[in-house]
Amino acid sequence: MDLVSQLPVVYTAHSKLSFYCRDVICEFVLRSGAVPLNPFRMFEYFLNDRVERDLVRRGNNNIVRIADETWVFGDISDGVLFEIEYALRLEKPVRYFSLGTELRDIKEIDVDEAAFEAGALEGGRRSEDELRRMMRSASHPQTCLAELPPSRAEERSMIGRMVERPVYLNFLDRELGEAVRFRLSHPVMEHALKCLLLGTASPLYCGISLVWENTGLAESSRRILASATQAGALHPVSYKASVEEFYESRRLLYAHDEDRYPMYFRGNLQALDAIRPAVIKEDGTTEKISEQMLLWSMNRGQAADEAERIAKESSLQSLLTREEEAITIAYFNRHLRRISAPPTAAAVVRRQISTAYSTHYLDFYNGVVPTGLRGLEVFDMMLSEDFPLYDVQLLELLLAKFGLGALVSAPWEAAEDDWDAFLAMRGSESHLRLCGLIRLILRTLATTAQGFGGSQFSLRSYVQSVIRRIDVEPDPRPERPDLRIASAEIAAEAMAQTIEHNPYYGAIMAQHRRELMDERADILLVTATRTETRAVLDAFGIRSGDRLRRRFIGDNTYLDLNILSGAHVYLVETEMGSGGASGSALTIAEGIQALRPKSLVMVGIAFGLDPARQRIGDVLVSKQVLSYELQRRSGSQDRRTVLRGDRISASPRLLGRCRSAAVDWDQGSVDFGLVMSGDKLVDDVDFRDELAALTDGQAIGGEMEGAGLCAAAYRGKTDWILIKAVCDWADGRKGYRKESRQKEAARKAASFAHHMIEAGGMV
Repeated sequence: MDLVSQLPVVYTAHSKLSFYCRDVICEFVLRSGAVPLNPFRMFEYFLNDRVERDLVRRGNNNIVRIADETWVFGDISDGVLFEIEYALRLEKPVRYFSLGTELRDIKEIDVDEAAFEAGALEGGRRSEDELRRMMRSASHPQTCLAELPPSRAEERSMIGRMVERPVYLNFLDRELGEAVRFRLSHPVMEHALKCLLLGTASPLYCGISLVWENTGLAESSRRILASATQAGALHPVSYKASVEEFYESRRLLYAHDEDRYPMYFRGNLQALDAIRPAVIKEDGTTEKISEQMLLWSMNRGQAADEAERIAKESSLQSLLTREEEAITIAYFNRHLRRISAPPTAAAVVRRQISTAYSTHYLDFYNGVVPTGLRGLEVFDMMLSEDFPLYDVQLLELLLAKFGLGALVSAPWEAAEDDWDAFLAMRGSESHLRLCGLIRLILRTLATTAQGFGGSQFSLRSYVQSVIRRIDVEPDPRPERPDLRIASAEIAAEAMAQTIEHNPYYGAIMAQHRRELMDERADILLVTATRTETRAVLDAFGIRSGDRLRRRFIGDNTYLDLNILSGAHVYLVETEMGSGGASGSALTIAEGIQALRPKSLVMVGIAFGLDPARQRIGDVLVSKQVLSYELQRRSGSQDRRTVLRGDRISASPRLLGRCRSAAVDWDQGSVDFGLVMSGDKLVDDVDFRDELAALTDGQAIGGEMEGAGLCAAAYRGKTDWILIKAVCDWADGRKGYRKESRQKEAARKAASFAHHMIEAGGMV
């Protein structure tokens, strides 16, 4: 049986009257080749009324959105009818089945055979024939998963990668804030924006109207938002291509509500011109909100209390008589006042408008909302996904721990040059790495917090308590923003390692590191001695005393040498020789699996074969590598030794890059040819000459790790080349000036490798 093949995910919709059939329904779906998502199983009969029913219904509707298909079992209740309508609006396939307590009772049926519970037809809003026509348009009994677009679940499987989901700045929405008595101020806006800019690599976005209409924003607020927009970090969204078109459309929509939107009637168009649309939506927001409000108001059977029932009935009447007015609370208030509705009903309508508006923008960009702004907790609970990855309070705490607290707390105007410089580098390799580590830390701690209560407040408190107990020491010296980000990245890695070394978190951290961190190298450099490693670090400008960017993956430690000419370069050091637990063969094989490099470049020292022609420090580049360990010794009178290994050719691409680099490298000689390799340390002139003779005089030198490089690269289907420099001639005098000669040879090999990579063409 194939245990990892992809199966369609099915939301199983059925009435609460048949909750006792949940197990047989799940069994039926599994035996049908799909994965069931059953609300009565997931919420254990709606959590025995521990939470409001609307929270569960919202959860159900989100499962409908995530699932590939919706399967309806038994008689259709008003709640199931809403789920069918929602699936239809999302263009999800819907199928219908009979229901019983045994598998044999469940059969697929036609839409016309499906029956309705009495509650689904109460009120006479639509006849049974109309409902069946609606349901028939949603039904696709023979749908295959292969025919469907990627599901939301599949989209979300990518959230752990370095490119994060966009963040919708819902806190800029004046209407949303007023629905819960939250008033945005400039300090709150600035603080939240800074945390999201520094602590995430996500594009930020919002409707252009939010920036224009929020009277809580000062001119300094809009200047900051304009700076983020110009830097490409903030994406204002509109369904009008120009500011002028948008302005005129607003005047038409808000003609009935001029007092609350004076900026469109008595405002200064030029003052708002700096926030221009960067993303154009195909559809206007008003009609989408109207559709969502209509679906909500028609579902009167799911009202939690009398205030919500009144709110839904009033909203339905208002929407049925609506012409071109904008969907604002002022529009609905007219009808609410006519029926003397209580203030609580208006509050329900207001929250629903804001929820519909936010949901539309979240769906449009597949976005998430930030959490942790005090006063907006009700929307955090209703709208947030991926908590606590975008929590402002937790981002602030981590940024302070990593040495960026001053950049968050200081007024933007006081550090405007620093922020301009940071915005220009936001999304750089170092910043992406910092954000990835923040996500790794938060994801790990959130996973282990499951037993500490289910609310966002309790989870946040737990994560805060763990983070506060971990001390890291960011470098206090850097003044430039890019160096501050690099220092913060090192501090973040130190915190991640501290968490990973704790037995309680270790396994979870390791799993999330594999899932979340995009540890990928364009080039993996390989050395075999400390001298070779130090030479490579010097060639890449990393001096003794500098903090190294270590990456711990599996049993190996890799050094991140950053980006050179667009190529991300890592370094790993092996033991001498190809064999053994830490030899080049196994170490490189693990490196290929961990970092998936495009190129392997072994850098270091070798022995030469011709003292008359070669000098110490001459660079040897492998056209081929031949193992001298695989030999056949003849037992006849003419005793002979024959090498049995193949001559493995290096990558033509990398060989070409080295040939090109040799043209303008001015630090010495570069020789291309056959390099011998074996685990024996050769320091005997007779043995050396015997080995050289076995190659018919074609070898240019020898070393100890290249055979392992070839074997691992061949199995890993990875391009490789060997770049080493002459440090001796394996003539019995290896100890003569050994240290200085090896340092000189390693320096030359590392310098040439750096020159080759810097020349480009390695990505």
